[in-house]
Amino acid sequence: MPLTLRLDPWTPTYESALQIDEDETGPQPDVDPFVETDDWRAREPQFVERPATIAFVDGVQRVEMRVIGDRDGKTVYGAFASVAVGAVFTRQGGSEVAAETPLRILA
Repeated sequence: MPLTLRLDPWTPTYESALQIDEDETGPQPDVDPFVETDDWRAREPQFVERPATIAFVDGVQRVEMRVIGDRDGKTVYGAFASVAVGAVFTRQGGSEVAAETPLRILA
């Protein structure tokens, strides 16, 4: 049977039709908020040479619409989304922008 896709009628700014109970996420790890010892102190950073190139990378993801799929009675959840990433490379004497084409995906 083919995969049937339906758009979730709620906009992505509202909660999805898929509701996950937080208790179903599994066991929680033990966290010790008092892990520091009495001799804890700030560390002095070591001097290092500046690399020849430094890259600043940033990206964005925007969910355009959620989707609900059905195949042979099995329900799956996904989203139509836009993603983009870019970078700026700084070197001695200048910078270079590397921009990628935004993508539209079904995930």
